[in-house]
Amino acid sequence: ECYIMFVGDLNNVSVSIDEQEFAPIPGKADDPRAAQHKYRIKPGNHMILAERDGNLVLQKKIYIGQGETREVRIP
Repeated sequence: ECYIMFVGDLNNVSVSIDEQEFAPIPGKADDPRAAQHKYRIKPGNHMILAERDGNLVLQKKIYIGQGETREVRIP
């Protein structure tokens, strides 16, 4: 399994990975990262898009390997 974890300004942000919206995997209540969004994906190349209030704020292509967790910062 691989994960993408979104950090930064997540207010009013919708995220798509490879043109599909993903539901967040909530962190544990005592985890300081619980407010961040974590998505399970398959290894390989992925296109990340993030929009806020209808405006594109992030477009990024990433490669993620098996067992890796990658942080992606939303401006």
